[in-house]
Amino acid sequence: MADALKDLFTHLAAAVESFAVLVTTQVSANAEEAESRLSSELVKAHASRDRGADLLLRRVQEHPRQWQLHGALLAEIDRVLDELDMEQRSKRLMEELDRSTREKRERFPFLHKAQRRLRRGGTDGSGAV
Repeated sequence: MADALKDLFTHLAAAVESFAVLVTTQVSANAEEAESRLSSELVKAHASRDRGADLLLRRVQEHPRQWQLHGALLAEIDRVLDELDMEQRSKRLMEELDRSTREKRERFPFLHKAQRRLRRGGTDGSGAV
């Protein structure tokens, strides 16, 4: 069990390091290398997570009172892996941009209407902007 978790945290740490390099790298060649390494480490981390989950499940079946601790550990590992996944990050970024735009539109409806009018040609039919 300890070896499985050690393997998992080793790959998770390597993925976090690769992610840090990726988001702080200026040169595109280094960024591509970091992205490739991140992808590779995430695959390994997910495989290690699955092996660890199987072992934790067996352990919980033997000691049912520990399910909450093991479940919380797996949930946090899943959260970190999800946060590092580039595809998921892009999806969350788009969702955040949509949410931010919607909130601005709701907070400043007059400004939103004015922007729409300007995009359509500058008038609202009466000659006023």
